[in-house]
Amino acid sequence: QAFASQREFIADASHELRTPLTVIRGQLEVVAAQPNPGGEEVRRVERLLQAEIGRISRLVDDLLVLTQAERADFLRPEPLEVRGFVSELWDGLSLTAERRFEVGAVPAGKIIADPDRLAQALRNLARNAIDHTAEGTGLVRVEVTPAGRDRICFAVSDDGPGIPPAERERVFERFRRVDAARSRNTGGAGLGLAIVRAIAEAHGGQVRAYGRGEKPGTRMELVLPGFSSASDTSRGQAPDRDEVVSQAPGPVAR
Repeated sequence: QAFASQREFIADASHELRTPLTVIRGQLEVVAAQPNPGGEEVRRVERLLQAEIGRISRLVDDLLVLTQAERADFLRPEPLEVRGFVSELWDGLSLTAERRFEVGAVPAGKIIADPDRLAQALRNLARNAIDHTAEGTGLVRVEVTPAGRDRICFAVSDDGPGIPPAERERVFERFRRVDAARSRNTGGAGLGLAIVRAIAEAHGGQVRAYGRGEKPGTRMELVLPGFSSASDTSRGQAPDRDEVVSQAPGPVAR
């Protein structure tokens, strides 16, 4: 079963790399067939090649992350102040797309985690929500809540079309897409959520996808251990909570 899984993974990776390489080769052949290609034609081909090279680079980077996830030194955990970490991360994400970004209540406390990997996981969840919501009006919301003894839940919700119940576990598989055509158009290879699961499991946690009850959309929950609330470190004093902060759609990063 392990060998079969490995073969399938290699076949999927090869397919994902073959597509942009085919585009690059085809565009180069188009230019080479012209004795004196014009400047506009050269610039057009250059834009296409840069886009496909970027797609290959992202795919290679994602494959390296998944490979490294099995190594003992994949994580470099340290104490993180949850409120500051989430605030800075979400402020940066709000500049990457025009959406209704919201931050719910965030508990005071610390978590022992790798800041770079945790940020990567949350960014991937947010980008997935961005890709499946309407520009300008789409909702992308993060909520952070304690989840039992020493555990914390980072939830990212959106008001997109949602994920069918039968697909909610499978979306975290490598190269898995619910909407293949849309993912290809946005440059995704179907590895973002697989990376989230790898990071969650490396921390001893888990990630799950849910519906939003009566509302349209998806809610993805990343649950990690190693959390200590402010009350744990202040002799029983109850932690205060931030009020909900809503942000207007941010400008698209250039």
